[in-house]
Amino acid sequence: MTPDGSGYWMVAADGGVFSFGAPFWASTGNLKLNKPVEGIVPTLTNKGYWLVASDGGVFASATPDSGLDGRHQKLEQSRSSASSATATAT
Repeated sequence: MTPDGSGYWMVAADGGVFSFGAPFWASTGNLKLNKPVEGIVPTLTNKGYWLVASDGGVFASATPDSGLDGRHQKLEQSRSSASSATATAT
């Protein structure tokens, strides 16, 4: 559900996002993922959402004024250091 309660999203294992009364920004339905997406979490500002894959992959989608750059991004967790993360625009 969106933070303001106006709608909700559903996400498929391939990362396809389905919006119901909520804004749509992007999905990973057109990408080849290593592991399936298992969840979707809205931003607190209601200007984006995070997709979370079973291998720890996190994909951010948001508007330009959300604090992200507005493009679909994959955040990759470093295998050697849990505290290191890099963002790669896709």
